[in-house]
Amino acid sequence: MAQKDSNVSLATLKVVMGKDCYEILQRLPDSENHTTVDETLTALEQYFIPKRNVTYERFVFNNCHQGPRETVVEYVTKLRSLSSTCEFGALTDDLVRDRLRLGDSRSVPSC
Repeated sequence: MAQKDSNVSLATLKVVMGKDCYEILQRLPDSENHTTVDETLTALEQYFIPKRNVTYERFVFNNCHQGPRETVVEYVTKLRSLSSTCEFGALTDDLVRDRLRLGDSRSVPSC
């Protein structure tokens, strides 16, 4: 009985997802192996959710500068928000602090 319910649920999902989404599902690798609703939804999530480019995220973080009218609290909040996608782990606080201390490197004379 449980297998029948699972098959009905999967068939219902495929009907309500629409033609475009169903065609995408059919083109995914191992599409015939998606035999449950959970497997099907996981495959679609992996297709639709964009992958993060950590190198780019860190570039954006390291090129973030405090605006002329931006308070320190606002700037630190922005840095913390940007750091959330950088995968800094335990170094997050240190890197936010360093970015704050370095300030605007555009105004620092080169060595």
